[in-house]
Amino acid sequence: GHSGTGFPPGVIPLGRMLASAGHVERLHDALHRALERHHREHPLERGLTREAARDATEVGAEEFDALVALDAGVADEGRLVRLASHRVDLAPEQRRARDALIRDIESAGFSPPPAKELRADPALLRSLVESEELVKVSDFYLTTRQAQEARRRVRAHLEAAGPATVAVIRDLLGTSRKYAVPLCEWLDQTGATRRQGDSRVLGPTP
Repeated sequence: GHSGTGFPPGVIPLGRMLASAGHVERLHDALHRALERHHREHPLERGLTREAARDATEVGAEEFDALVALDAGVADEGRLVRLASHRVDLAPEQRRARDALIRDIESAGFSPPPAKELRADPALLRSLVESEELVKVSDFYLTTRQAQEARRRVRAHLEAAGPATVAVIRDLLGTSRKYAVPLCEWLDQTGATRRQGDSRVLGPTP
């Protein structure tokens, strides 16, 4: 008798492809091996890009999506795919490096050192952006706390006083034009503000 899916036993639909259970098993193995290797070699990265993971299985995009959906051991994060068990764990010296980095950035207020002057491992910086501890704005980083504070201050000012120029926002954040311009662009991109002529007005996203 057939199983309730309408497919013969041992046949699994993957996207537009029908695959034997054995073939699906081999695809799962290939995917898990690729993810295990990536996690081992890049422990600070959350996952493997979808394209690279799909290359490891050599199936089409639809089939790959179906394969990932069937696999409880794989977490699908859209752009990235990872083993469900994978956590980014910073080693003690990396945690110390992270703490020092966050202190350096926060102590400078809204005029932080440019990225190229941060004595930080690029993999650690990427990891802190992925874990949403840091936000990259143009060629510098802010901590997420600072970025939220910038949004709060600028939006509170716009609500109370109406449109603001870059110069007003610069003074509001106690920074220089060099930082205020990219900060305003970041506020626009993230929906906190909207550009109107030479001024910023409230955007749709708090």
